Amino acid sequence: MATKPIMTTKPIRATAPIMSTVETFGARLRTLRQQAGLSQAALGGNEYSASYISYLENGRRQPTEEVIIHLATTLGVPSEDLLDTDQQSYVVGSSAISLQVADAALREAQRIGDPRVICDRAKTVSDRALAAHRSDLWWQAEQTRMHALVTIGHFIEAGSIASLLVGHPIARGSAQLACEVLAVSGRCHRALGHLDRALALTAQALERLAADPVAAPVHAEVLIVRVATLMDAGMFDEAVVATDELRQLSEQVDSDQIRGQIAWVVGNVGFMTGDVTAGLREHALAERLFRPDVDLGLWARFRQASARMRLEAGLLDGVDALVDSAAMALSLVGGPGDLANLEMVRASQALARGEAREALLLAEGVVTEPSPLSPQSRADVHMLRHRANLTLGDVPAAREALREAALLYETAEAWQRATGAWRIRAELETA
Repeated sequence: MATKPIMTTKPIRATAPIMSTVETFGARLRTLRQQAGLSQAALGGNEYSASYISYLENGRRQPTEEVIIHLATTLGVPSEDLLDTDQQSYVVGSSAISLQVADAALREAQRIGDPRVICDRAKTVSDRALAAHRSDLWWQAEQTRMHALVTIGHFIEAGSIASLLVGHPIARGSAQLACEVLAVSGRCHRALGHLDRALALTAQALERLAADPVAAPVHAEVLIVRVATLMDAGMFDEAVVATDELRQLSEQVDSDQIRGQIAWVVGNVGFMTGDVTAGLREHALAERLFRPDVDLGLWARFRQASARMRLEAGLLDGVDALVDSAAMALSLVGGPGDLANLEMVRASQALARGEAREALLLAEGVVTEPSPLSPQSRADVHMLRHRANLTLGDVPAAREALREAALLYETAEAWQRATGAWRIRAELETA
């Protein structure tokens, strides 16, 4: 049978360093062919002539990716076995060099910090790493993409990646990596209103790290997600217990950003359990620890959340400054969910000032416009509508708002909060 022409693709001119790599390739190819007991013609098969194989072995031709794949398949060895371990990524036309270029582009995107660009470039690295059988780089790229997707609020896609990663052999072999992914997965499920699932995932992480301790920052991340989920579900007693462990971990963490997140969630528990003094103290600590130049989005989200906690505790001092600074930052880096949450805080602010109609207008804008708010957050908006309507004397509208809130709490599996909303509604009906 006739063979193909010697070169199936136009050769690429090589510099001296590439030629040294090709010479190494040729020597390894000859050794592997002889070990396999194949002639040059048999190795070329129907794809390449014996003369072309001879040129490769003598360093007179450069292999393309297509050639490397054919040779490795025929020899029954991985493509990497044909290449010197120190130089295998630099053969012209190989997928390895394009993988390195993509990985460099991803690192540059991470330096700039745009999560959407990071997502795109991480996907490119992931695809090329998969093609090159580089599971280590594939894992790193998918992990990076998962975190970036969380940042921009794409929780379904991020959760899918987390589910894939947690079942991977790399995660099964490392408690540290497994717990990190489980924490992210729990965060995604919480954002989607799957509170029972989020609690199950964080419980799984806690079981794993109890058997195989992990670094304090990862342990803290698991507990941060768990406490926030417990508070969403109205399970305040369990949240208080978990915050005791968080306080101890804070002393073992050297990152101001992580310590700030711990103070944030511990402060939230203080506010929501009626210990306003503790809430203010912890939030003051978080405010000192967070730096806008390190993570402007996190800094702004904390200030927005702190303003909301103060308002729900009946405090107005410092709220205007927190809301204004958060609004300015989120106008630059906030997503749709951030802006919806900001409107909810502004509605609470208006209600605290006695502007019930303005509060109602802002709250209804949040619940009627499409937004990525979780079911429990949307339920919170309806609870605010209930209070505004009561202030205006519209009891039927207040009852309806409570019904909407209760149903959404049930959707989010926040059973205790749903029961509370139904109870308040029943009291209004008998009043």
